[in-house]
This record gives sequence, structure tokens and C-alpha cells, in this order.
Amino acid sequence: MKQLNLQPGALNIEQIIINELALHPSCKLIDIYKLLFQAYFGPSHILKDKMTVAASIKTETLTMQHTYKPLFQDIGNGVGFCRISLGNLRPAAISNPLAFKQQCDALADLMQLSCLESDPPYTINELWHNYQKTILDICPANKEEWEEVSALAKNTTIPSHSDIFSTVYQPHYRIIDIQLIDKIPLHI
Repeated sequence: MKQLNLQPGALNIEQIIINELALHPSCKLIDIYKLLFQAYFGPSHILKDKMTVAASIKTETLTMQHTYKPLFQDIGNGVGFCRISLGNLRPAAISNPLAFKQQCDALADLMQLSCLESDPPYTINELWHNYQKTILDICPANKEEWEEVSALAKNTTIPSHSDIFSTVYQPHYRIIDIQLIDKIPLHI
């Protein structure tokens, strides 16, 4: 478990959004919210037991049609967390089932190590509303879209990616602590 004393200012919210839009220009406000949620909370929102997580990694990798890019995405500008594309596991999935299982298990272990031990100093709702002007300056949205995503923040809900993001980028990744990147038994 990770002890994270992350202040929102340490994340440089503006740069995180700019970087995401440079990589994924078709993303919508809901995708920006999901990114900030992941950058702030890491994998804590999805982690169940390691066996279930490893099995879901295996299933998703074997059934995905395309490799999500980039293979590695720093979502906190060197602070906090990163996205690891499951495309990194595809070579082993195709050629070496034992190595693939070990990679899935190792990634599940790293996700568990990346979970927060305690809540960050701010809720996602506070973070979202404190940075409203910054977010909307970079990623304009109408009032209805803002209110829809704000309702998710109020309820601490992490959504799926938008339909357009899912169609264009086909996201298949997991979130881990960026400091654990060198522990991944993958070739990134």
C-alpha cells in the first residue's frame, strides 16, 4: 500500500490536461475527469483481490483488438501514477503463456502496492470544483456536460471512458505508482 501525501498543486492539473489532449485530442470532459481521478487516487478505486485483478488483466489482454497507445503514460508529471498499456503484455500472451501469467500476476501485485493507504487531503469533488476554471479553459464544455461530470465527482464515481475515446483509442491499461515502473517485468 502506498502512503501518498499528494497535494493537488503537486500534480500540475493544467499540464496533466494539456498532455492528455496532446496524446488523445478526441477526449471529452468525462475522460479528463477520469484522468484526474486516476492521477489523484491511482488504482485504489478498482482493486479487488489480486487473483481477480490478474484474471481481469489476462482476459482483457487476450480479447483486446488493438494496442492502446502510449504503452506508458505518466499521468502526474513524474508525481503519483502512470497508465501501463496492456499492449505491453501481448508478446508474452502470444508466445509464452507462463511468462504472460507471471506478467499478469506481477502487474496485479504492483497495482496493489500502488493503492493508497489513506484518503488524499482533498476529495475528487473538491479537486474538480477547485480547478473548474483551469479545466474549462483547456477543455471547454457546455453547462450540461459540466453538471453531468460534476455529479460523478460529487458521488466519487469513476466512469467508463466516453464513447468517442473508447472508439478512437480503445483503452486497455492499468494504473500503477510511477515509482514502481522499473519493477514491471515488461519491455516498455
